[in-house]
Amino acid sequence: MNTGRSSHAFTETDSDSHVQKLYAGLKARYDSLQLPYPRLLYVDKNCCTSTKQMVTQAFPSLTVRLDVFHMLWRFSKACVRTTHPGHANFMRELSQAFFKTNENDLRMLLEAIMVSFGLDDPAEAARRLRRSPSWLYRFVRRQILQPEELEERVLAVVESARNISWDGELLLPPGPEGFDRCLANQVYHIKRGCVSDPPGISLYEELGHVSFQGNKNCPLMAYRCYRGSSQLEGIHGLQASFLSGTNVGSVASQALVIDGLTRYNRNVRRKRDGITQVYPLLDNNLLIRLRASGDNMYPHLVMNASHTGESFGLEYTLALRKEMLEAELEDIQRSSPAETVAESDDAELGKYEAEAMAWSIDRQDGTGTQKPAAGSARRISKLKMFGANSSFLQKT
Repeated sequence: MNTGRSSHAFTETDSDSHVQKLYAGLKARYDSLQLPYPRLLYVDKNCCTSTKQMVTQAFPSLTVRLDVFHMLWRFSKACVRTTHPGHANFMRELSQAFFKTNENDLRMLLEAIMVSFGLDDPAEAARRLRRSPSWLYRFVRRQILQPEELEERVLAVVESARNISWDGELLLPPGPEGFDRCLANQVYHIKRGCVSDPPGISLYEELGHVSFQGNKNCPLMAYRCYRGSSQLEGIHGLQASFLSGTNVGSVASQALVIDGLTRYNRNVRRKRDGITQVYPLLDNNLLIRLRASGDNMYPHLVMNASHTGESFGLEYTLALRKEMLEAELEDIQRSSPAETVAESDDAELGKYEAEAMAWSIDRQDGTGTQKPAAGSARRISKLKMFGANSSFLQKT
């Protein structure tokens, strides 16, 4: 359904309460279009706990996997330092331990390199391939092994690096709080199959034969890989390019981000449908007027018959805050502000917050003014948000 297009919403955290509506909106789109639900989701954390439980509520048959890049990143952070002379080689061997290469694809690629560059030595072709890893990603399929074999290979690489040192500094810090702590956590995920390729799900799409380096005598099948969250990670730079700087207001951010994603999604759909014409972006109301006059500028555009109820960009954040504030207001109306703070389980409401709230209530009683429940809810909400640095309680 999406075919590479993106939806975007700002959230304050990645907690269940903040992203649950995103999954609900996505599920509603699948249902309205009568399309099969997604089968595989890659995450960068919480592959076994909260994220998995939350997404499977919307899509019960969804398989959740941990992005292998983030697991390798955890191993890298557990080393004594990334500038250690043995770090680069260790991470290279560890990466090779995770992946099993399709030997036939690799053989055909090496042969194409030898023919295209006039080489006679396969070793020289392999060296050229190491200098151009993009060829490997495009023309060679790889597989992440099943848990038993993967655990054995990873542990073998780690054990071989135990004694690597430079000027007496070990690459892998010893002790229970050293590298072994990270290793135990990652082996736990490996045993559960969190990074292994799911059986029965194809992770590669054939894009067709292409001439390697423009040589028609070297046709190779090109692939697109859907493993991991690298495609989502790559869009972060694109999102940053939508904004003109770091000091952009909320209204401008909303407009720039939505406009940027609209242009991005339009180009993705054009490529998918093979459309070569490029039309300017127009407002929906203007498009309706153009259609009424007989000018069909966007023949493939389907106008929404009704609002889907979804929010995007900063509107999502505002809608979520409104719901959270309304829920907090209901709690306030059932009891006084002092009782609400006293009964709160929020660990962040410490001594300062309690004293500040008591001071605020005493001040109200002294002046004889009674704040409405909405004002109390707003003060408590801001107090939780800004903590000891806030000065809003001094405002009457």
